[in-house]
Amino acid sequence: MGAPFVIKPTFIPQLPRRARTIGSLVKPSIEAYTVAMPWYEPEDFAQLWELASDRDEVPPNYETWHRNALDVMNAWLGKGRALQIVTIRPAPFLAWLRARGLASTAENRRRYVENLAMCDHDAA
Repeated sequence: MGAPFVIKPTFIPQLPRRARTIGSLVKPSIEAYTVAMPWYEPEDFAQLWELASDRDEVPPNYETWHRNALDVMNAWLGKGRALQIVTIRPAPFLAWLRARGLASTAENRRRYVENLAMCDHDAA
């Protein structure tokens, strides 16, 4: 088996440049502290694992993935981050990949989750 699977969280959105300057009086919003985290349902995991072109970096079973995901969640929560859990469903994800001519890699899963999180945030 390959290296242990690590979920790479995505920060959404970043503070505007003017809010990041030293001496700025602008307080960051909750979005600046939010981590968008990919989530898989047990019934979808096998299909999503098969779609992954980087399967050697993803655990082959849901239980191991789930345990790792909970560890990552607890670590981010322990750092005071808010989490936005974004479920990846096979059909919409595959359609998104095909529309962009992309493979299912960790980077593209991150981009997809970030996109969904931003769309969800914009709708709120």
